[in-house]
Amino acid sequence: MKVDNESFEVGDRIEILKKQGDERVSYPSQVLDILGDNKYMISGPIQKGAIVSLYIGEVIEIAYIRENKGRYNFKAKVFNRDPKGVYTLNVEKIGKIKRIQQRNFYRFNINLPVKKSYKFMVGNKTKNIEEKCLTKDISGNGMKLMCNFRHSVGDRIECSFKLNDILIITDAEVIRVEDFTNSSDFECSIGVKFLDIEKENRESIVKFIFKKERILREKGMI
Repeated sequence: MKVDNESFEVGDRIEILKKQGDERVSYPSQVLDILGDNKYMISGPIQKGAIVSLYIGEVIEIAYIRENKGRYNFKAKVFNRDPKGVYTLNVEKIGKIKRIQQRNFYRFNINLPVKKSYKFMVGNKTKNIEEKCLTKDISGNGMKLMCNFRHSVGDRIECSFKLNDILIITDAEVIRVEDFTNSSDFECSIGVKFLDIEKENRESIVKFIFKKERILREKGMI
């Protein structure tokens, strides 16, 4: 995609968000042609090999990601459809582009190895417990860790983990503790929020999430 937040190019990956009852369902799509100002031809949604019907006049949402910037969406109206051969839709943007502000809070489900260190005082001595954990999910603001040591809410820990070739070391605070009954390797999970994480490290996490999510979307897995 172009570096601005309002223009598409042919080949750009997007999402179609369609209301189904009280929920919004996401389908991967792609920009196939630029038809004019605010008008695009896009690939129609397919689920498990079957066409997901959208009708002329139906209002949908188009969502997309600007790498290192965030997630955006806008409302669009279907003004033409061709289900024969390659399923295509012609849509027109009818709403303002909105930036989804909570990109740091978006949690991405992934298992990453994390080294956790917990220092605390026993009498006059400092004790340090280190443990190898796995993330259950991660965001720019924190993560859920599967572990065995039972923490208390408010415990401060140090977490170190790698994202590709980037080593991230940050302090974190335990904000939630839950029993973990569906794993033979871990006894509990803890939700932690990062404390004073460097801006570059936070951006590395967000960029990592966007990249992984884009790969899954291109494979049609989300």
